[in-house]
Amino acid sequence: MKALILAAGIGKRLKPITDRIPKTLIKIRDKPILGHILSNLKKCKIKDVVIVTGYRDELIKDYVGSGSKWGLNVSYCHSEDYHCTENMYSVFLASQELLGQNFILINADDMFSPSIISKMLKKRGRIVIAVDGEGTLGSEEMKVKVDNGRICSVTKQMDPSQAFGEDIGITKFNKEGGKAFLDTIEGIIQKRGPHGWFQEAIDQLARQNYPITYVNVEDEPWIEIDDHFDLKWAKIPISHMIADKIKSMGRKLKSIKK
Repeated sequence: MKALILAAGIGKRLKPITDRIPKTLIKIRDKPILGHILSNLKKCKIKDVVIVTGYRDELIKDYVGSGSKWGLNVSYCHSEDYHCTENMYSVFLASQELLGQNFILINADDMFSPSIISKMLKKRGRIVIAVDGEGTLGSEEMKVKVDNGRICSVTKQMDPSQAFGEDIGITKFNKEGGKAFLDTIEGIIQKRGPHGWFQEAIDQLARQNYPITYVNVEDEPWIEIDDHFDLKWAKIPISHMIADKIKSMGRKLKSIKK
């Protein structure tokens, strides 16, 4: 299993902090957001990581390096057009690193409990989406529609009343699902250009009845850090909830070993 982390964006809604550093390097408690993600991957025994960089990429590379301090093998793809493209293009740039691989895609502004990754690794399926089935949905949330356990649509434009929950920005692909996803992205880019969000490709596959399933993570702490309100929420309640969850996971592991 390989991890793809999308970290090319500028993070305009977090200015003036992001005038100096990429959003993923903003510190939450003891380390940057990206450090929390890499620590989670280590806890879940995922060792191979590809990071797509863009804005201030040298700072990300300085912080992560080869990934050895986490026991990871980290490689990089760089988006020269980060200022005028979205994350679909980031996935496209990394496609050669992903073909023929099982991989998990993670947005670099997500703070989450490692138990979310653990649950996703256990769930079988060509494409598995982490969905929060609880909470209020508005125009900005990436909404998910479900029918008999299958994802049938993923889009921000969905009427919230039709949605089961929110796509939190973490998706797992097996080799077959990854190929279908990457082929769909390539087709969209060839037709329209390098603009849009990777969920558009998943939505297109879902509408074609491609088998896409999900893990409901409504009982897990997580947050996508888009703006200053999210950042405050991440620093106080969410980070503490995640820390408590990690401690709980450690206690369960010790009891199993005994």
